[in-house]
Amino acid sequence: MSDKSLEQLINIKFCVKIGRSASEALALLTAAYGEYAMKKLSVFEWHRRFKEGRDVQDDPRSGQPIAQSTDASVDSSVQRPHKMYPHLTETRRSHNAYQVVNDRCLL
Repeated sequence: MSDKSLEQLINIKFCVKIGRSASEALALLTAAYGEYAMKKLSVFEWHRRFKEGRDVQDDPRSGQPIAQSTDASVDSSVQRPHKMYPHLTETRRSHNAYQVVNDRCLL
């Protein structure tokens, strides 16, 4: 989340605490940030969330973590490129094919 987005969320939360409506919060954000103000839908959604007691920080996200390349995974793919590239035939699995896989892993 960018600093400007976080700043605007804090301002929306402040508006909720002092009893301002979502429309008033949107007007204040637009006056303060101009074209960089959050969109109406986002302001209204966050206003509702803060009214329900939500905090400014993002919720932890579920799902599969972002894949990362480790030395072990790179070594594994270099040693077994035929598992990564099954379309290579036996005759094509030459040193050059292994070098292509190795080069791709190092990019």
